[in-house]
Amino acid sequence: MMQPQSGSLWMILPQIHVPRPTERWQMMSETASTIRQAMGDFAKDFGVKAHDRMFEALADYAALLVQWNAVHNLTSVTSTEKVAVRHFLDSMAPLLVLPPGPARILDVGTGAGFPGLVLALCRPDIFVVAADATAKKVSFCKTVIARLGLENARAVQARLGSRAAIKAVGSGFDAAVSRAAMDAPLLVKIAKPHLKEGGLVLAMKGESVADDRQALLEMFQNPGLERDKSPSLQMPQNPGPDTPAIEISEKSYTLPGLDKARWLLVVKLGE
Repeated sequence: MMQPQSGSLWMILPQIHVPRPTERWQMMSETASTIRQAMGDFAKDFGVKAHDRMFEALADYAALLVQWNAVHNLTSVTSTEKVAVRHFLDSMAPLLVLPPGPARILDVGTGAGFPGLVLALCRPDIFVVAADATAKKVSFCKTVIARLGLENARAVQARLGSRAAIKAVGSGFDAAVSRAAMDAPLLVKIAKPHLKEGGLVLAMKGESVADDRQALLEMFQNPGLERDKSPSLQMPQNPGPDTPAIEISEKSYTLPGLDKARWLLVVKLGE
């Protein structure tokens, strides 16, 4: 038998342990159990009927997130318990305000697939398009979709807010949702061309939404605040009898282990 020569590539490669199928099953089972315990009964509060298969899918998701994050830096949250609460459970919160029944949802700036891919997992009756401008994030989302077998989700690389994005992502969505760090008026401007009349815009916030609410009211009432004059992104000007009405509401929710409440700012565009 030929022996490897000293200094050869064979000698310097690290020995990588590849889990056997039984080992991987045990690891995923333990991860699923940890996710279940971390979430507690909070998933039920969001209207999610949790079951073993869902937790197994989330365990796969968490494993992929940790694996990709080692190279691509997708998130600063990596422990299973924190991923379960701050990413998975938080991503279920829009279900508090999304109407029941089939719907098309646009996730604006999805990042590592939050909240869009988790919503697709929890609600098979909705179809989610997870959009992001960063190629590595979209590649990760496509990997998650394939691994979890999400037939009701698609990941698209697009810079929303441009005319090209309308062609790439589509229009006629029932709702747009985002956890991305942007103010609500900007989210509404970006999402509006992709929504049907009467569509919803859901901004997920980690603090009070009073400032965002006021900024939205000023944007709709004062044309002098309009900064983007692109025809595809125009919002209503001075309110009048022919101007579509909007409805703005907010809803707070809590997550286990976090002291401060989180918020959903909901904007319904007029029909």
